[in-house]
Formats: sequence, C-alpha cells, structure tokens
Amino acid sequence: MAGDRNIQMGTGGNYIENIAGNYIQGNNYEGDRQALAKSAKEIQDLLKQLEQNNPSATENEQENFVNTNVKATTKTKLVSAAKEGGVAIIEEIFDSPYVRIAKSVIDGWQKA
Repeated sequence: MAGDRNIQMGTGGNYIENIAGNYIQGNNYEGDRQALAKSAKEIQDLLKQLEQNNPSATENEQENFVNTNVKATTKTKLVSAAKEGGVAIIEEIFDSPYVRIAKSVIDGWQKA
C-alpha cells in the first residue's frame, strides 16, 4: 500500500507521524500549558500580595517570601518545565514584572 511505512528504531525511541502544538526541545507543553500557567499565577499572586504589603521589599525578600509560601507541587512543575524547556518557557508563562524573580527562584529550586 502507498503510505505504509516500515520504521525500525532502537530502544527508547518514539515515532510521531503528525506533530501539533508548540514543542520545545522535543516536549509538547501545550497540554501542560494550563498547569504551568496556574503555577506561574500562584507565584505572581504571592508577589503581588507582597508588593501590596511591602512595596519596598528587596529581591532577596521577594525570593524568600515565594520560597516560604509556594506549594511543593508548584515547585515541582516549574522545575520540571525549566529543565525541559529552559529559560524560554519561564519567560513565556510569567508576566514581565515577575520573570526575573521567577527565574531566580526556580534556579534555586533546581540547585536544591
């Protein structure tokens, strides 16, 4: 038959005939986009809350506040996304005023 394919692969390989969505380094984040956006919103909401209560908070104070108040599941999701998608995914899901703090916090979580 026309269109039949005989594909041989070593162990651990995947064959995908059609690819849809946005892929970064071989991973489809379209399905995870909602979960990542929710995680980013959690951190952004914390930073907005701190900004209202302490508008002169230093970057270190902001990082400590996020580290103290963010859920472990949020940390896991964002660290995983950063490992797989790099800085680009973090820049994409965070609003610009919070990208720098988010990068710094997530980098710290990756090193922990």
